Order: sequence, then C-alpha cells, then structure tokens
Amino acid sequence: MSFNIAVKPSGSDRLSQYVWRLRTPIGIGDLTRDLIVGRSSEILAIYGHWIKYFSDAEHNRADLFVNQVDRLDFIAAHVLARHMVAALCFTGVETPIRITQQCGVCGGAHGRPYLLDIDGMYVSWAHSKGIVAAIASEAEVGIDIECAKSIQIDESLAQAFLSTREVNRWMRYKKWVGVDAGKNFAIQQWVRKEACVKLGAFGIEQFPAITCLPRLRPCGRQAGRRMEVDLGAHSAYLTDFCIDELGVLGSVANWT
Repeated sequence: MSFNIAVKPSGSDRLSQYVWRLRTPIGIGDLTRDLIVGRSSEILAIYGHWIKYFSDAEHNRADLFVNQVDRLDFIAAHVLARHMVAALCFTGVETPIRITQQCGVCGGAHGRPYLLDIDGMYVSWAHSKGIVAAIASEAEVGIDIECAKSIQIDESLAQAFLSTREVNRWMRYKKWVGVDAGKNFAIQQWVRKEACVKLGAFGIEQFPAITCLPRLRPCGRQAGRRMEVDLGAHSAYLTDFCIDELGVLGSVANWT
C-alpha cells in the first residue's frame, strides 16, 4: 500500500455534554459531511424518537443482547443513523426511514446497512462500550470507533490484526514512547481497517496483510487526519478522528 497524507482542518460542535458533531471530508474535492459521536445514553435522550421506525428485524436483534450496555449501544446507533440520513436528505424533518442489513457471507440480518427507500444515499455506524457514532453520505462510507481505555493489546492480539510492519512500529512505540502510545497506535490501525471493511474494501481475514502506515496521531477533538489508501484495483480515503473526553479513536473510510 502507498499513502498520500493530507491534513485538512475541520471544526467540531458540542451538541450536549458528551455528544459532538464533527465535519469530515468525503471523497474527492471539497465535499464534507457531518458525523456525530457521543454517549449512547445522551444519543437516546436526543434522538430516541426514531426508534418508532425500527423494523421487526432491528427489534428482534436488540432483544437478543444479554449485556444491557451493548443493547443500548445497538439501539442508539440505529436511531442516530436515521437522524443523520434525515438531516442530510430531509433537512432534519422526521420521516420514516427503513434500514436493512444483510451479511454478504451468511445472509444474516447484520453486516453493511442499506437504505430501502432512498436511492444514492449511504449510512454507516459504530459503537463501543457505551459510545456510538454514525455518518450519512451520498458516497459509500464506512466508520468505526473504539474506546481506548477498554482494550488491552498484547503481542498475540497485535499479531492477529496488524501487519509485520505495523507490529514492528507498535513495539517501537511501546519501547520508546510508552505502553499507552503503543496501545493507541494499535487501536488506530484497527479502526482504520474496520472502517474499510464497512466500506466493503476488504474482509477482516485480510487485516494482517494490510499495512496502514505512516500514521498521523490525532489529538484533542477533531477530524481531518486524512490518508489515501492504495488497495490495488481501488483506492480509498481514510480520515481519523478522536474525542479525548470520551477516550474514543475512530476513522471514516470512503472511495476516492
């Protein structure tokens, strides 16, 4: 893989105590789109009315969760996704929005989401340990987040999803910068690759063969650390973001 790094400034708005809206570049040119990230509890308090448009499949999947945090994350992500679509397509007006998911491998009601009644519009979401994020766009898009505090990275785990070059970089971060820096590096690589999976660029089984270097370390509360990823037949953009107050690292992927 080869990378063309471009740093683009981007602003953020605080919508409530633990909910932020970030502006991120999408595709080629000056197109930007909003993503929202925040605590599931606050997302549900603000956008929970969208649950009335859940499908039977969504209700059934929500009921399968044993862990209450995971269940609320799932619901919050799906209501936030509808808000993002409505904000982009209907200037925020509440409109029935039907979303379906189908796994490309097993055919189950999970995997990449699709909007049933809106052509030329895409949506993606992610959730992790009480935090959710979502984005909608006219271009295909994938998003992923992870809460850094909830994850511990050891060598066997790192080797399961990092390439050889990334493992070497991770070990150098741990040795020369510190364990936390090494962990954050590994997590950032994970969310980049997961965002690409949600875009449809490649599968999880390809993680160890894919290198996402060099890395620009995000800091503060921003989006705009952007790289172009050469995937051979295709090319994609990755835009990193983080929310220090939530301890969240994330990335958005879209085709060039």
